[in-house]
Amino acid sequence: MQLRHVAAAAAIAVGLLLSSSAVVAKPKPKEDKKEEKKEYTQEQINKHIVAALEWFVDHQSPDGSWSVKDFSSHSARPRAKKTYNLAWVKAGEENGDAGYAENNDVAATALVLLTFTGMGYDHTEGAYKEYCSKGLAHLLSQQGETGCFGDTNAMGLMYEHAIATMAVTEMYGLSGDEKLKAPAEKAVAYLLDAQNDNGGWRWSPNMDSSDNQFTGWAILGLKSAKMSAIDGNYDAAFEAADAWFTKTTGDVDGIMKTGFDQPGGNDARVRASAGFPAHPCPDAAHVLFRLFSGDKKWGVKNKDLKKQADRCLADLPKWEDKQVDFQYWYFATLMEYQYGGKDWEKWRDALLPALLENQRGWAAGDEDTFEAILDEHGSWDAVGAWCPQGGRVWSTATSTLMLQVAARYMRLEDK
Repeated sequence: MQLRHVAAAAAIAVGLLLSSSAVVAKPKPKEDKKEEKKEYTQEQINKHIVAALEWFVDHQSPDGSWSVKDFSSHSARPRAKKTYNLAWVKAGEENGDAGYAENNDVAATALVLLTFTGMGYDHTEGAYKEYCSKGLAHLLSQQGETGCFGDTNAMGLMYEHAIATMAVTEMYGLSGDEKLKAPAEKAVAYLLDAQNDNGGWRWSPNMDSSDNQFTGWAILGLKSAKMSAIDGNYDAAFEAADAWFTKTTGDVDGIMKTGFDQPGGNDARVRASAGFPAHPCPDAAHVLFRLFSGDKKWGVKNKDLKKQADRCLADLPKWEDKQVDFQYWYFATLMEYQYGGKDWEKWRDALLPALLENQRGWAAGDEDTFEAILDEHGSWDAVGAWCPQGGRVWSTATSTLMLQVAARYMRLEDK
């Protein structure tokens, strides 16, 4: 299926969730430089997004989910060549782009659904109605009586549940389907009740310890739910999260730094990507939370917060061995979008080449390929710091969501 028209409606993922505080600066005349930066049009970006959606369509499991491990075996491109990762991580190795076998696919399915809502598609109408409907049905089948999505014994339970909450509430906000209201309310209630006493979240509900990876995803889930008009005591949750972020943020060489679970610390790494350098993902999550909080003292003009945000501008996206970190890029993309202007331009000008020039079908060696002859066409290789867990589905979903943020910003600039 080839999409001929990209819906103009902005979904909550890159619309309502982000528009409240985004600052748009009018383009300034370009200065003469020896090296002109590469420009991308909204039409070009949308073309890449559509290619990613087509990859998801062709790799959906029969039960409606998207599997981080088995997506390749569910391919609807029977004659296409499979090349797996091109470089760095298990290059050319069969299934070297798959995620962990023990991973629950709730988060993966939810992330993929967010890529469809990010272009204004849902389960009730549009070119991708069938695929969204199947994916949403599977996701809802994974919700228990408590409102929790996924296996309650899984180590990454709160990560799974937070992203699933985000997807269901955004599907509800976009479609207005009343059948989703009760599941969304139960999901939000579970996420709120699962908050730890210290104000953060971690693997499981009500733990003695928290970290800023799980907390960051939980905040995104709650923010999406709030913007979708799902009832919940968000003020109390954000106030508690404020205390947690304050506790894990400390002075490092005159600039505040948020750690993974303690002041000034670095981001965490799984054993399989221990050689990847740390990036300031906790800083991005902290700044994003402050901007989402609505507290005027933490707005884009706060000097301390700006210095912390600038740490990300000093660590721009690079498509290089061991430098790719889709989770960091995603949180920093959402955060820099809020600042807008020159900050956003600097981040965007690094992000777009990294993503657009390395998406399969456009990467070096993929010239003159298309869906029928290259199974990976439209996706991104699983070469990031967290890809051992989420594989190609994770890398493609997060990359697509980031491109949708860039496309939304371009629409704002045009207004």
